[in-house]
Amino acid sequence: MKTRRSYWTKRIKISLSDSLILSQFFRVQRGRAVDFSIVLMARIDKRWRYIKRCDSTKKHGNVPHCHIYKLNGKFHIENIGKKSDNLGVLARAIIDDINDNYETILENFRYSN
Repeated sequence: MKTRRSYWTKRIKISLSDSLILSQFFRVQRGRAVDFSIVLMARIDKRWRYIKRCDSTKKHGNVPHCHIYKLNGKFHIENIGKKSDNLGVLARAIIDDINDNYETILENFRYSN
């Protein structure tokens, strides 16, 4: 039986606190990010919940976007770039934004409907 290769070539998981994790997934070809997924998850009421997920995957036409989750499980999508943008630079900006503002992002999630 053939083993299936993972789509993601680089994975990074950072614990921001005991109940907050920032996961980063990259598909790198020739030293450049060609796809990414950045996921902020929080442990709320003994359950891990998606708070924010930003990616450039095929499902939405490879347009970089973020899924902003609400407490009720629903989400809305915000486009954050164009197909032609440098995905490595864009991913770095998203990671920096989450690192700088995760308290506010989490607070917005807790008070969302």
